[in-house]
Amino acid sequence: MTTDGKGSTLRKLTRLGVGAAALLGVIGLGAGAAYAAPSNAKNAITDGQFDCGSAGSGTFVINTGNANGTAWGTAHLTFADGSTANFHADSLNLTISGPGVPPGQNESKAKPNATGGVTCQINATQGPFTLAGTVTGTIVPNG
Repeated sequence: MTTDGKGSTLRKLTRLGVGAAALLGVIGLGAGAAYAAPSNAKNAITDGQFDCGSAGSGTFVINTGNANGTAWGTAHLTFADGSTANFHADSLNLTISGPGVPPGQNESKAKPNATGGVTCQINATQGPFTLAGTVTGTIVPNG
């Protein structure tokens, strides 16, 4: 694992995967308030792409913050039509790749009593690392 003095990029991507349910996580079910996307946060994954089938597609931003890998964060979605929403994940199955990452590094997590019914394909890149896979959860429109 490489370190940039502020934590490794792999750790940030793992936080995205584990803590953020990658595209998207949740703590605060029912938190439907509109939040500003954390695109300027120092630990943000800002160039993620998502495709949730008939529920829509677009880009996502998630702030991995200083999560320890056990917290679920909210992903901020921007759909192709410009509308925005938050995604609260219940489960994820992600593959992380990049320098120093064992081939096929996979993160699979699920919340007990999951209620989300939307499954999305996601991918993101941060430096030389990539993250790809599926997340299942709930989309909460802003506004």
